Amino acid sequence: MSLQSNHGGICIFIRSRIKTKLINFPLYRTFELLPLFIHGYSINSLLLVIYRPGTITPTAEFVDEFADVLDRSSSYAKCIIVGDINVHLDDLTAPQAASFLSILDDFGLAERIQRPTHRHGHQLDVFITRSDQPVSDVQVDPPLLISDHSFVIAKFIVPFQPASARRPRVQRRCWKRFDVDAFTTDLLASDLVVSPPADVTEMFDCYNNTLRQLVNQHVPVITVTNYSRSTAPWFDRDCHLTKAKTRRFEKIYRRKGTCASEWDWREQYQKQRHLYSSKFASYWSNKIDSCGDNNKSI
Repeated sequence: MSLQSNHGGICIFIRSRIKTKLINFPLYRTFELLPLFIHGYSINSLLLVIYRPGTITPTAEFVDEFADVLDRSSSYAKCIIVGDINVHLDDLTAPQAASFLSILDDFGLAERIQRPTHRHGHQLDVFITRSDQPVSDVQVDPPLLISDHSFVIAKFIVPFQPASARRPRVQRRCWKRFDVDAFTTDLLASDLVVSPPADVTEMFDCYNNTLRQLVNQHVPVITVTNYSRSTAPWFDRDCHLTKAKTRRFEKIYRRKGTCASEWDWREQYQKQRHLYSSKFASYWSNKIDSCGDNNKSI
C-alpha cells in the first residue's frame, strides 16, 4: 500500500464466526492477490480478492497471470473473485477486456456485475463466481465521497442445509483394558466364592450381583460418540463380502497364531487390495467417460 496515494493494498472484513484459511498462491507482478478459503454459514468457498493498479495499462502479462490464478483455483468446487482490476470490461475494444472475459468463459466462470462501477462510467470492478454458482441479486450503489468506485453488494442463493443430525451416543465397555488377573483376585475374595449362600435362589442372586459389581468395577460402562463414515461410491457388495472374509481370516490368525493362518490372512488381504484398486479405477474411469467432452462436469 502506498502512503503517497489513496489506492493499493487489500483487506477483508469477515464475521468472527466464519473460519478462514490463507491459501498459498505465488506473488504476481501485475496485481495484488489475497486468497482465502472461507467456511461457515453453509458457505464453503475459495475467496480471491484482486487489485490491479489503474496507473498501468493492462497487458497480456496481466491476462496470463490471471489465467494462472484461475488454473490454481479450478480444484475448488466454489470460487468467488472480487476486486478492482481497472480494465474497462464494458468496452470490448479496451486493452485486454475481451481476453479477460474470454478466459472467464474458458474456466466456467461468470462476471455478475455487468454495469458501470466507476464515477466516469466504466466497469472496473468484478464479482466473479462459477457459472453453476448463482447469485440472486447484485446491487451497485453509486460512488460516494470516500471512493470513486461503487459499493457492490451481492446476495447468494445458499441451499438450505438442515442442522446435521446429532451423532448417536452409545454405551460400551473397554474390554481391551480388562485385567483378568485383578478380576480373578477380586472374584476369589468375594462372598460368591468365600461364603456362598445355601439357598439356590439366593445363590443365583449372589452370582448375578457379584459378577455385575466386579465387571462394573473393572470395565465400567462409558458413553462414546458413534462416528460413522460414508461408504466410497465404488464400494459394492463384492467389496463388502471380501472385507468380511479378510476379517474372518484375521480373527483365525489372532486366535491360532500359526504360520499357516498368517499366510492365509496375508494372501486374502492382498486379494482385497487388488479388488479395491480394480473397483476404484473402474468406477472413476466410467464416471469420466460418461462426461464425454464436458470438461465442466469432470
